[in-house]
Amino acid sequence: MFILDVVPLTNIPIGQPQIFSYFSKTTLKRGCLVEIPLGQRKIMAIVLKSENISRRKVSLKKADFTLKPISQIIAGEPIVPPLFFILADFISRYYFCSISLSFKTILPPRIKSLIKYMENLSENDFPEYFKITTPLKPEEIISRTKKLNLVNDFSLLAKEIKNHLSQKQQVLILTPTIFHQNYYADKFSSLFDEKIYIASSELKAREFNSLWAQINASQALLAIGRRSSVFLPWQKLGMIIAVDADNPSYKSWDQKPYYNAITLINYLSLYYDADIAYYQNY
Repeated sequence: MFILDVVPLTNIPIGQPQIFSYFSKTTLKRGCLVEIPLGQRKIMAIVLKSENISRRKVSLKKADFTLKPISQIIAGEPIVPPLFFILADFISRYYFCSISLSFKTILPPRIKSLIKYMENLSENDFPEYFKITTPLKPEEIISRTKKLNLVNDFSLLAKEIKNHLSQKQQVLILTPTIFHQNYYADKFSSLFDEKIYIASSELKAREFNSLWAQINASQALLAIGRRSSVFLPWQKLGMIIAVDADNPSYKSWDQKPYYNAITLINYLSLYYDADIAYYQNY
């Protein structure tokens, strides 16, 4: 018998406990997904840790509550990339929101569909990046980020993209609106032999699952999308281009957490040791 420490994928108020423990007949790796009873509901939860019950006998005897078993295993293999744990922790601290809401924001809304899709693939491994070994303060993120500051030189921007693609590194072109996304997708498509993948919340489930799998397998090297595109399982991210970085659409105004995608790409650049280019065409 094992005890799983999990984070429910729901918005638990920040002043309430965020990590819960449950019984499980089998041990599960960090990043697996389970269903748990929480109050009168059944909620999906991310596994943080699995430990043999023998190691917690003393604490269980002193506890004034009874542990419940998990309802079911949804993903028996990790579906949450290592980066997401670090990113969720940063969003929680920087934007003062619960870690449960951070994970709920980062993970795809149709995650069960994604899990079924990934289970049919032969490979579902995530790299263990540990360039960030300790939590960084906001001022450290800004000071340590690498920037190219290309401003409005489109030819130089295209040259930098080609350079990263030639090294088989992934490039993310971040845009503030769907208008920018479609405009630059057309503009860049005539310059590169590499296929440009559209990362959008409007994608159908099958299209999104395919995009997730190809980015995870480093088959998709060049992608363009809006702020949710930072929450993809990048493997070899070498460059991030922020188009019109001051545009207010990069901020999540209407839904918590009120994050800014421009701030998050600073964190990604440190995690992957990637370059950042701010492009302004006016």
